[in-house]
Amino acid sequence: YLCQLADKLLKDSADIVFCHLKGPDEPGHDRNPEGKVKAIEKIDSCFISRIAMKKKKDDVVVVTCDHSTPCILGVHSNDRVPLLISKESILADGQDHFDEKNAAEGSCPVSKAIDLMQYLTRRMNV
Repeated sequence: YLCQLADKLLKDSADIVFCHLKGPDEPGHDRNPEGKVKAIEKIDSCFISRIAMKKKKDDVVVVTCDHSTPCILGVHSNDRVPLLISKESILADGQDHFDEKNAAEGSCPVSKAIDLMQYLTRRMNV
């Protein structure tokens, strides 16, 4: 279904499309790091990679989480969540993994989800 969803989103004519994938959250609650890794890898290979390969030149792709659910805790935490913003005119900041550690070290000034849309519209001409 992830491949079908990616194709459907790519065909959508809306200016902004939101998609919430729940996959990694449940293994986090279950304290199952292997399951969480598998869920993230599946989303990456079947959804994110497909969108990255087929997106239009002027598309902006934002990948993030609504909260962190560390397996060690089994509950939501206030850790900074990973954030990827992909647009042709944006230079990479040197972070090479999509995880909480790299999120804390990344260069994006947005630390709260409530500020993300304002940041995108103001800085990225979305």
